[in-house]
Amino acid sequence: MKNNRITRRFFIGSGLVGTFSLLNIKKSWARREELKIPVGMQKSETVKDDSYILKIHGNPKSIQLLQVTDIHFNPYRRDKKIDDTTKDIVKKLLDITQPHLLSVTGDVWNENAFGRGLMYLEQAVEFFGSLSIPWFYTWGNHDILGDYSKGHDLLASAKNSMYRGGINMGNYQVIVENESNQKLWRFVCLNTNNYGLMEEQRKWLELWSSKNINISIPTFMACHIPVYQYHTIWENKIASGVKFEKVCFEKEQGESLAYIKKIPGLKACICGHDHVNDYSGVIEGVDLIYGRATGKGGYGSDYVPKGGKLYSLYPSTGEYEWVSVTPNNKRWYPTKGTQIEKKEELPWLNELEEK
Repeated sequence: MKNNRITRRFFIGSGLVGTFSLLNIKKSWARREELKIPVGMQKSETVKDDSYILKIHGNPKSIQLLQVTDIHFNPYRRDKKIDDTTKDIVKKLLDITQPHLLSVTGDVWNENAFGRGLMYLEQAVEFFGSLSIPWFYTWGNHDILGDYSKGHDLLASAKNSMYRGGINMGNYQVIVENESNQKLWRFVCLNTNNYGLMEEQRKWLELWSSKNINISIPTFMACHIPVYQYHTIWENKIASGVKFEKVCFEKEQGESLAYIKKIPGLKACICGHDHVNDYSGVIEGVDLIYGRATGKGGYGSDYVPKGGKLYSLYPSTGEYEWVSVTPNNKRWYPTKGTQIEKKEELPWLNELEEK
């Protein structure tokens, strides 16, 4: 890898060779494009609302949110222990951080290989449902099914699930309330599908924002694929953190920020997708934050240790803090102005070398 860079092309070309030949990779990639059905084309047959209310006991001064992302479960991987290790990471993170709720921001399973995407989803929701914590989910570009209607229903009916994206192309909201029905925080969950936050999502967001304009609660937007401005905040020295790959905003070219800004009470956007980028920066009043990649089945652990991101949300002021956490309870938050793009500058370099 030249210039200490990791590319998505490299991951696709190398991470799957253990299971398929290079020729089969090309064929399966082509089949994936042919079989992919936009989530918005199929709606849930049972779930008719697009909002979930989560009641929290008492009147907490802060809400603890743990974000995990890019899980990349793959039942056809030769090394079956990888998925077990990922599950252990999630469990350890929950044990360490003791959050009120869990956010899963996409790329949970490995596409629709052999037409079994629904089976992979069933296995995934069974795992997340077993964790005894309320959780919400946003679609990733690798989370592909042959039947999205059944997928919506599986997600909505899973144990402890707050997913309500079945009637709006995978888009919905979660509102956290206390026992007095006071609204404390809101999460607007967007399905960025395969190409980023594009026209269909922007239309939904504009309509949703207009309906909720008078309901201003401290709000996070959650999605999988970053918008274009994740690139500009780094290039313009606004962001602080680590960056080892190009920002894969896909086909979105910066138009979406204007729609995101219309979300009443918006504080920040949290995403995944790029496994070795962990930074944040504020642009036009919106804090753009990368989650810490979690799954051992994904690339990048030789640069950025797998883990999660813990957010402390303060409803009374609308303020918040975040810290990246690894399963051995190492915590990291970048000093303002720090921009690391060379491996030898990593604060956890010695830990990587010991592995």
